[in-house]
Amino acid sequence: MRITTIIDEDTISYQFPSMYIGMGEQDSFAISDDEIVTRYRCSDTTVAIVIGGDEPLDQFEEVFNFISKLRFDYHCNSRVIIYTNYDRDEVTKQINALKMLDPIIVKFGRYIPGQEPHLDPVLGVKLASDNQYATWIS
Repeated sequence: MRITTIIDEDTISYQFPSMYIGMGEQDSFAISDDEIVTRYRCSDTTVAIVIGGDEPLDQFEEVFNFISKLRFDYHCNSRVIIYTNYDRDEVTKQINALKMLDPIIVKFGRYIPGQEPHLDPVLGVKLASDNQYATWIS
């Protein structure tokens, strides 16, 4: 997978300690799915994996393959949270494909300047714009 950053124990993107994987085109580097899973499983505190960055759904095949490996090769049923800037109706095909890899939470919505942050009840963290929300996809 091509990523820009990996934080083994993050407490900003989700209400529980999680591994954070940042994706994007600029300054990205390759890391194997196996290495990511190994790092994740070595932590005694993380309970989820957050995939964010520029736009992870623009690298949908890599995201889908990683989560598939996590579920089927490693039999890991941890929550995966995907931060997308797209609205749900813009990525219906991708969301439908991800449903088979449950449990997955997706944060939808673009940042709109000038709005008040609000606490998202699903993520348990503040989101920057009123139009942004997270939901379980299955």
